[in-house]
Amino acid sequence: MVDPSEKEPIEQPWQRTRIHVPREDATLLAIPPLADAAGLVDKNAESLSGTAVEIGGRTLASLRRETRQQALLAAVEFTTALIGKAPEFSSHEKVLASGHQPELFHPGVWIKNFATSELARRSSATGLNLIVDSDTIGSCRIRVPAGTRERPVFKQLDFDTPREVKPWEEARVLDQTVFASFADRVSNSLREFDETGSPIAPLIARAWPQAVEHAQKTGSLAESLSLVRMRLEREFGYGNVELPVSQLCQLETFSWFAADVLLRAAEFREVHNRTLAEYRRTNRIRSRTHPVPALAESAGWIESPFRVWRVGESQRNAVFVRTAGGRTQLSRLPVEAGIFLDVDSQIDCESLAAELSRLAESGIRFRTRALTTTIFTRLCLADLFVHGIGGAKYDEMTDRILARFYGVRPPGFLTLSATAFLPVAAPFNATHTDKHRLRTMLRELRYNPQKHLSTEQAAEVASLVEEKQRLIVEQLEAESRRLSREKANGLSGANRYRRFPQLNRELALRTEAQQRAIREELTSVEQQLAANTVLKCREFSLCLYPAERIEKMLTELQKQLTQDRHPN
Repeated sequence: MVDPSEKEPIEQPWQRTRIHVPREDATLLAIPPLADAAGLVDKNAESLSGTAVEIGGRTLASLRRETRQQALLAAVEFTTALIGKAPEFSSHEKVLASGHQPELFHPGVWIKNFATSELARRSSATGLNLIVDSDTIGSCRIRVPAGTRERPVFKQLDFDTPREVKPWEEARVLDQTVFASFADRVSNSLREFDETGSPIAPLIARAWPQAVEHAQKTGSLAESLSLVRMRLEREFGYGNVELPVSQLCQLETFSWFAADVLLRAAEFREVHNRTLAEYRRTNRIRSRTHPVPALAESAGWIESPFRVWRVGESQRNAVFVRTAGGRTQLSRLPVEAGIFLDVDSQIDCESLAAELSRLAESGIRFRTRALTTTIFTRLCLADLFVHGIGGAKYDEMTDRILARFYGVRPPGFLTLSATAFLPVAAPFNATHTDKHRLRTMLRELRYNPQKHLSTEQAAEVASLVEEKQRLIVEQLEAESRRLSREKANGLSGANRYRRFPQLNRELALRTEAQQRAIREELTSVEQQLAANTVLKCREFSLCLYPAERIEKMLTELQKQLTQDRHPN
């Protein structure tokens, strides 16, 4: 239902945008600037609380109020159980949210958690981090640097035994011995590589014992890794309340939101696929799976933006909905054999939401996809969502879906990323500009060697240089006058074509020493650039870093938060 009070267009024209990660050490990217984020929180809160839009007959304002209450109570309970004490918050009036999979990600992702915490404090709001445990776990290893400064390589370290791809919420620690020894193996690897004379004291050593204890007690891999991150955040003086997406999907308000989408599945599919097609055209994407596949339809079954599986299963299935024969059915596959919910077709949003809430009693996991996680969080929960670069690009789609399906002006979000180098060895100063310059010089020495001869060399080959200049003049005259390929008192075009490389080779013999020196320098630059792919890698896990390097990044965060955006 579109809000009649909206006078300005709620949907902006498509625009191709490119967002680049920060390249230098201890640098942050923020769009909009961090100093403007507090104003965006207030603007979003006012816009969303004042709308007359309804979802399933329930006003968005009331749905947001109740979602905040339910989500924050669940988050406080989860956070307290995991870490002992949740951060205090004064009210449910404002919520700032971010989220990521429960992996040992790099500082460029981690900065979102710190920013969410600090922005919430400055905005008298609650910071909430969503642990996206409904996504699948891929690798149980991280990369560490190995080799030497001149020839560094990436080495893999396992924190648990490899396993089949499965949702994080189903993942258990398979090898307690491997898990328990991980911190020591990380420290040893960094000590072996260090060339600074001052070995790194990695953050992991400070929090891993608690993770090991939790893993032995519960077996939960997602919770154990999240515990490491949460403890470290609190050591730096930050922290949010935390909530797994698996628990977010069990909120009564989420079931209501999902029921509304399912009852309008055909409409949602049309909006989703139309928006996806426009996104791909705007960004010149040909892939049929990027950024997401289109929602399918088969024999009356309409794919919806949710996932489903049974407790203990590894395979997540799409959720298909069909209304036929007076029944509304949900299925794991577009066939009757996959049906897991069968209700009367006259069911309303409230009743379907109640049915969805009871699925867990039958061991059925009904979960969001990334798209619906973001839609629900931005629409029904948060006053500001903090994205990374990938999520920000993805939400160009989400903005249009919010406008087209719900008739609401999309709330603004913050895009944030950072770069921090691991201080194991100083990066080299070589640049790709150096590489290009040297290659250009080599080419010049091969094809215009006469320009780089000494006075003595030029005198020795004066006749060759004179001949080359004459051929160039003849060629230009032939082209300008459109003459035949024969020219009186000169070579034919074909002979000129053969003679040019001969002259260049003879002249280039005089620059061999210069070429050799440049090739040696080019080889050195290329080796240094290859080394810098490791030494300046921004994607090393947060657990490898020393505290002072993260503090340096946080100092930049605080600086940007207080920067005057409107100097007089």
